[in-house]
Amino acid sequence: MREKAADLLGELRDERGIEALVPAIQDAEESVSKAVAKALVRINSARAVEPLIQTLQSGKKGRRWVAFALGELRDSRAADPLVRALRDEDAGVRAQAARALATTAGQAGRRITRGGAG
Repeated sequence: MREKAADLLGELRDERGIEALVPAIQDAEESVSKAVAKALVRINSARAVEPLIQTLQSGKKGRRWVAFALGELRDSRAADPLVRALRDEDAGVRAQAARALATTAGQAGRRITRGGAG
């Protein structure tokens, strides 16, 4: 039910759904967190970036899907928090942060994910 609600909000592509979706990305069910992340990407609003960054830094559930959404939204404000997420205790968060950096930061992100400097 929650997963379908997230899908529907994403299909509407209405920024008003962001307020309901961002907290829902921390759902206990992985499938709901994934659906929420995909819905936020479909809405494609810069308004989602700051709340997602806060969630990524919170240490709460759903951080892997937050990193995914931030990468897909391709907003440069997410670069530094995603770099910090490369040191997250959760391997899934680290992997998504690396992918997101490659997407968000372009060439600089690819260098970071390979461990190279400038």
